[in-house]
Amino acid sequence: MARLSLPFHASRDEIAQLVAGWVTDRGLWMAFETWTPAYRAELVAEGGLEGPLQLPPEVRRIVLGIRPLTMERRPPYALGATNPDSLSIDLGPETPGRLGISELSASTDDQEALQTWRKIRKQLVAGMIRGAMVTNTATDASGVYSDHYFSPGARELSARGTELGGPTDLLVYQPA
Repeated sequence: MARLSLPFHASRDEIAQLVAGWVTDRGLWMAFETWTPAYRAELVAEGGLEGPLQLPPEVRRIVLGIRPLTMERRPPYALGATNPDSLSIDLGPETPGRLGISELSASTDDQEALQTWRKIRKQLVAGMIRGAMVTNTATDASGVYSDHYFSPGARELSARGTELGGPTDLLVYQPA
């Protein structure tokens, strides 16, 4: 089974713009998942979008499929369990002072899906800046993480003082 994973920092608006292009240009299906106050999955696109994509603040994951998505979920895996060839984008939280880490991921044996997800990953990386300095704020230990990416907007936010957070509140990222 082939796996793709890409941790990155980008604003929700930047992610929405990218995803809208992928959905429309490639005829993808798309769903949103929210976790709070209760789990909810919503089919948003069936092969294209009319107009710009808006990401409601409660959305935590975008799920893309090259074929129709099955909206049934199997806890604890949500839509991923019933759509094993899908691509997911877990959205990092965004507040005025902090932008959380997001992650694009897929795991599939389907060659058509894998080819599409690799093209999307390549397109995402092409518009980003590679390399991060990661600091553990509890210990002040830091190191370079070469496989992390920043959108131009995330880099600008960092330059203006917005903290680029990691998977925990202890980790802070900065473009290298």
